[in-house]
Amino acid sequence: MRTLVRTGLVRSVGFMAPGQARMVVEEPATASAAQPGQFLEIDCTPAADGECARSASLRAPFLRRPISFCNVDRVAGTFTLAFRVSGAGTDALSRFRTGDRLSFLGPLGHGFTLPATGTCLAVGGGIGVYPLLHLLRAARERGLGTAAVCGYRSPEEAFLLDEFREVSDRTFFASDSGGLDFTGHAGAALEAFLASQTPAGPVTVLTCGPFPMMRAVAGLCARQGHACQVSLEERMGCGTGICLVCACKVRSLERGEPEYRRCCTEGPVFDAREVVWE
Repeated sequence: MRTLVRTGLVRSVGFMAPGQARMVVEEPATASAAQPGQFLEIDCTPAADGECARSASLRAPFLRRPISFCNVDRVAGTFTLAFRVSGAGTDALSRFRTGDRLSFLGPLGHGFTLPATGTCLAVGGGIGVYPLLHLLRAARERGLGTAAVCGYRSPEEAFLLDEFREVSDRTFFASDSGGLDFTGHAGAALEAFLASQTPAGPVTVLTCGPFPMMRAVAGLCARQGHACQVSLEERMGCGTGICLVCACKVRSLERGEPEYRRCCTEGPVFDAREVVWE
């Protein structure tokens, strides 16, 4: 049976921007298995030696938190988690120290599917940019073209710009308040980018971020004939498909009828054509 509950050694914890934390964890088996777009269910309190399988319900915060892989280094056996500190759980997680043990479930979920040829164009808004860094690194390793369109509230709140430049043939950064390459949200920035750029080969757009932004991206891709995959952000309880909290409404491409699927298992990544954009 595949081991689901693991612990990893925290190598570093810090902040990239106000409220945006980054944690590097060493656990070679997880780093080797992690696919772009997958996530972990994280216990937000440090685990003591020998208690990797201890239920998170015995400790506070009560539920684990779903956090996507931001980066993976298979050679070093490490992975990077990045998250916004927005509540008790993520605040506790940001207070981990080097040498603590992190308990988690995973890797979990259905991630992004990389195309065989062409260009992977990643479009992210806010914390939705996090899983796209791992995606673009994997695409580049496979010899695909790479491009990134990322949107932030302001230049002061922007993060991972240098990292995206490192893994992308072209980058285009947007800010609601101006000061970057484009003024506006990432969906509008994508339209401007495609109007001025000619990516190599067929373009596959892969996006994660606020629902309205992804809806705009999906609509643009439908009009221009680009394949599009979206990573939905739903609240998750268990992360393993049992609690059904994260059920999302989609439409079967074969039957054309609306149905509900679990974001944590059938997703979080879906073909944009499947999503019911309500």
